[in-house]
Amino acid sequence: MFLFKFIFNFSLSFILLSIPVKNKPVFSHIYDVTKPYTQKIITFSEETFNTIYVDVSAVMKKSYSNSSPESLEEDSLSLSASASDEIDSHAESYTDEEKEALKKIFESQGL
Repeated sequence: MFLFKFIFNFSLSFILLSIPVKNKPVFSHIYDVTKPYTQKIITFSEETFNTIYVDVSAVMKKSYSNSSPESLEEDSLSLSASASDEIDSHAESYTDEEKEALKKIFESQGL
């Protein structure tokens, strides 16, 4: 049913826009009126897209340059030290089994 409605509406629009008025189809008259506005819209869209593209590219380059293997390695080492400090600071509240389980988890994650 949808396809039938679509084909019917498309055909009707095509026929109406093709009717000649003063030796030009109706579509040409509409196009002449809307051309300046569509040019402005297209120019604005291109400028906006280019601005967004430049901004996103800069952010992506910055995030990529901040993710070098050396900096990631340093971060994981600092996390490892803070994780063991965390266990030590709460040592009295953990049982020996819990301490061992936490150590295994940290070791498996490389912390």
